[in-house]
Amino acid sequence: MMIRWALRLVLVACASGPLLLSKAVVPDLPTSNWPYAGQFGTEAQKWSGVAIGDRWVLTARHVAFMGDTEGRFVMDGGPAYSSIKVYQHPTDDIAVIEFSNPFPGWYPIYTGSSEIGMIGEVVGYGVTGEIINGEYQYTGGAGVKRAGRNRISLIQFLSLGGVQGNFMICDFDGSGRDTFGDGGPVENECTLGGGDSGGPTFVNDGGVWKVAGIHSWVGNVQGGPTPPKHGSLFGDIRVSAYAQWIKSIVPERITPASVTIQTGVGLGDGLMTLWFSDDSRYRVREAPPLALGLPSVRVTVSGNSPIQSPSKLTFRLEASTSAAPANAVTQQIELRNHQSNTWELVDSRASTASDNMIVVTPSGDPTRFVQPGTGLVQARLSWFDPGSLFSFGWQARIDMAIWEILP
Repeated sequence: MMIRWALRLVLVACASGPLLLSKAVVPDLPTSNWPYAGQFGTEAQKWSGVAIGDRWVLTARHVAFMGDTEGRFVMDGGPAYSSIKVYQHPTDDIAVIEFSNPFPGWYPIYTGSSEIGMIGEVVGYGVTGEIINGEYQYTGGAGVKRAGRNRISLIQFLSLGGVQGNFMICDFDGSGRDTFGDGGPVENECTLGGGDSGGPTFVNDGGVWKVAGIHSWVGNVQGGPTPPKHGSLFGDIRVSAYAQWIKSIVPERITPASVTIQTGVGLGDGLMTLWFSDDSRYRVREAPPLALGLPSVRVTVSGNSPIQSPSKLTFRLEASTSAAPANAVTQQIELRNHQSNTWELVDSRASTASDNMIVVTPSGDPTRFVQPGTGLVQARLSWFDPGSLFSFGWQARIDMAIWEILP
């Protein structure tokens, strides 16, 4: 098998229809159906990637060659997110990129083993193509997000010189060609090309779309048609083969399962407002403290850790207050130490009038914050009125409160 790197994505109409003698319809249709698949690269060079966590992007190793802070990720005309750390797989064509600011959403990764025969939704920012003299050719139009489909036909480990890894392989059927003989073209059959490297292939797993592949290369069998002609091939890194490596980098996210207000008056906001950094806030109005030195607002959030003995635990709080002046109010974060059965103060600072993200990673063994057997984790959030404010009825506003853990 002769292989060449993937540089472009070509999307074509189903080849079972009439032969197209001009530009295909599908390549000229950009898609907004996959909002968290984005364009990834540097200021000078751009490829594709996909969000798999609130600050994490999965892409190909061969496009993640930049320094830790040089990566840029843009989704559907949104802001450009700047990377803070690049994690390349030591040998294979896959990479994880960490960003400082949270994304509006993301997709889970596929961890099953049933990819063969699945119809994948292929997404990327590469060029389109047109049929010239009866064969598809790359023609231009990179930088527009497009989507097509293909059947996952083969899983194989390949070392190709420039790239290697465990790959899902698809053939580009049409014009009477079916390289793997597995049924011919699907609707909106597609292949890869320049600008698509690092982009995702999604599969539907029980009604949930998950990232199963990361675009890596295009190629052909010995003597077969070269890309992007019908009968050529493309390969995606098989994400399920790297699930444990990904999970060793991307922390498990724990969202609150319950919230209890000890002091203050809740304003009827739902629990899910605490799950995401989306400007949808959980609001609690201040109330007279029960005794001198106690807070005017106190809230306890509780979640459940799937890992009993984490190697690392982080708590993230994004919050603000409507008090005037805001910085006169002291904001505190305490985590429940289940070994000593006490609250452990992990952060104390002045509140802010606009949302401020606080990231706390306590030193020492984080297992003390996870209740044995149940996995219960708890955080107590408090706001203290100094008694000299110019406002009454002020609110503590929580945009996000979550834990992150690593096994």
